[in-house]
Amino acid sequence: MFAPQFALAPSVAVPADRQRSPREGPQMSTPRQVRAPAVYVSGRAAADPASTMAIRLPSPPRWDDRRPSAWAAERRARKAYFAALDALATGLVVAEDVAKLDRLILDVRSATARTALGQLRRVFEYAQRTTGDDDPAILPAAAGPCDRIVVALPVGERDERPEVLAERYAWTLEWLRTRRFVVGGKGLAIEWRVARAAGREVPPPGGMSCAPAGSAM
Repeated sequence: MFAPQFALAPSVAVPADRQRSPREGPQMSTPRQVRAPAVYVSGRAAADPASTMAIRLPSPPRWDDRRPSAWAAERRARKAYFAALDALATGLVVAEDVAKLDRLILDVRSATARTALGQLRRVFEYAQRTTGDDDPAILPAAAGPCDRIVVALPVGERDERPEVLAERYAWTLEWLRTRRFVVGGKGLAIEWRVARAAGREVPPPGGMSCAPAGSAM
């Protein structure tokens, strides 16, 4: 979600007899920047088609188990996910929300969920670094709720049936509805698109581009 920070080692003189020839290639490869899985949502306002929305959101945490002991943690994760998205939408980071997420990361046992929750932690950090005084919001909204959207997903979805994807990304859709980014009820039409290869993200349709701020997550 955020590019890792690497400290530069101090410069050390290497004896001539131990120096590598350019033909031998580099001693070590440069760390590859890996972006966290994200959901790209784009659409046009129902009341004003000229007004568009194109945003990048973190994927909701994925659990690798469904034991009863994980259900309570999953409810806490949902609250943390909503709080992280709210931080992007408003530019306001609530310290209590961050503290609750930190406790949840310590409590959760699912490795996949712990990784996803760590990504939410970086969303809070990103929102705190990025927001400004004049316009604190990071996610630009359309002039009104969208009634037709395209949801572009990362590679790795085993079942691409719309009803399965709607369940997997139910938290994302619920947040979009409750925050009035999209219309509620059955009035919302969704087109799902899934990336076919890692690193090849599905672009928004119709020439719309995602919020520049989201590209850093």
